[in-house]
Amino acid sequence: MSYGQTIKIHPIRSPTTAYGNSEHNARHSFAVNALLRWYRAGADVEAKLPLLATYLGHGSVLSTHYYLHFIEPLRTVASERFANHYGELVSPLLPSARRRR
Repeated sequence: MSYGQTIKIHPIRSPTTAYGNSEHNARHSFAVNALLRWYRAGADVEAKLPLLATYLGHGSVLSTHYYLHFIEPLRTVASERFANHYGELVSPLLPSARRRR
């Protein structure tokens, strides 16, 4: 039974939305949670994106980007990874530079 058929038989409503669940919502949730798992595991996310695209039935990673909304937990883990790898290259503004703004 497909996801769409299951939802028609067993509709699930969220208290925050009147729209309920849809195949798009399930695919979005799956894709974003896959990214979160990979970031938290320290995986090479860029290398894994083609796998996610294939799993979702997309011809390219560009089609998959539609499902990859930038949510707060994803922002946090991506920012932490960036800071761990490149934090030394980014220096804070000097006090004199802040005054000129």
